[in-house]
Amino acid sequence: MHNGAKNDRCKILTKTSPSSTDPEPTSSFSAGSEIRCRFSRTGTREVVDGTAASPVDCEIRVPAGTTVTASDRVRLTKRNGATVSEDYAIVGEPWALKGEIALNCQLLIGNSAR
Repeated sequence: MHNGAKNDRCKILTKTSPSSTDPEPTSSFSAGSEIRCRFSRTGTREVVDGTAASPVDCEIRVPAGTTVTASDRVRLTKRNGATVSEDYAIVGEPWALKGEIALNCQLLIGNSAR
């Protein structure tokens, strides 16, 4: 991973299945261990997400071998060494780069359902 990433940290929030007995099932997420990552603001732009275009705010890169899917989320815990707590939805499928996995992400605000 690029040297500029050493001060950024995040957690992958893995989507868990709702209980089959829940009358109004909602998704919940389980946080994994803190890992190093690289956060880059992209400015709002659109990427193709399946058959539609979706807006993205940033790209987050995590180490190769990290288990992450498009249904997961990312919690940014440190940016440039400063403690933060920001949750991001992953837009589209993660893609592999040399030594990294890149994720297009959209900042979640409030109770965003994405």
